Amino acid sequence: MPPSARRAILVLAIVCASAGPLAAQTVEHALCPMLIHDESIELEDAALAVTLARADFSAHEKIYKLIAGLWDADAVERMVYLKTKYDHDSYKLALERADLAVEEQQALVDQYELVCAGKQRREVERARLRYRTAHCAEQAKAIEVAEVDLEYNRQLLDSVLNLFAGEVATKTDVILAELKVELEQQRLADAKRRTDLCRRELAPPAEQ
Repeated sequence: MPPSARRAILVLAIVCASAGPLAAQTVEHALCPMLIHDESIELEDAALAVTLARADFSAHEKIYKLIAGLWDADAVERMVYLKTKYDHDSYKLALERADLAVEEQQALVDQYELVCAGKQRREVERARLRYRTAHCAEQAKAIEVAEVDLEYNRQLLDSVLNLFAGEVATKTDVILAELKVELEQQRLADAKRRTDLCRRELAPPAEQ
């Protein structure tokens, strides 16, 4: 279920709760099965994404080992090696993010099940903390992704500049390569900002 739809449902529940206990209970019984069902499907999708990401990484790990051997033997060009290493690192991070997405989604399903079962607030808060912790970890992984992308595009820019100096690449090629570096720098800064905000929200309040 899209986040906007979940928010609409939660708003509806709050409105009905304000109308009285009977209305709130009616909405709870009507919404809980739908919410849990939809989020459980999202969990299955997340688990499938892990399986697919693991297969992708396994294949690119084999390719990387092959190309790395050729690179050590001076039998392959530098940019071919760098692109293969970039792909390897990218798929590794994608697998790690997919694992974290499963943890996050499982914690979300747990929250709905606990709330709908009328469990104690302490149990619900523990599930919410697991969800927020997994979310922050996944957000932090975005920093690593941006760093890998930025480093690769910097190396690509260096290669394009060398080609431009040898009158092989054009000025347009240089401008586009510089743009990619600039965009990756912005992505990295944004990932760091989001991660910092998430961690600050997750931190317990300071004692007065």
